[in-house]
Amino acid sequence: MGMKSALVTWLYREPWITTSLVLSGAAITAYAVGMPIKKSYFAKEPEFPPYKAPTSLHAMKVVERQH
Repeated sequence: MGMKSALVTWLYREPWITTSLVLSGAAITAYAVGMPIKKSYFAKEPEFPPYKAPTSLHAMKVVERQH
């Protein structure tokens, strides 16, 4: 028990160590959780065709010229 309390007091004296440990733990967790989601999201084909703004705007201009 004495070892654990000594470790806790040392971490309290050095707050940057605790902060870095927490941040690295959070980063690893976010990476571990995020990667499968990202892979599964990009693996499947999009259900709708991609939106093409330039071609539709160009078509509108052509229609305007004809009138």
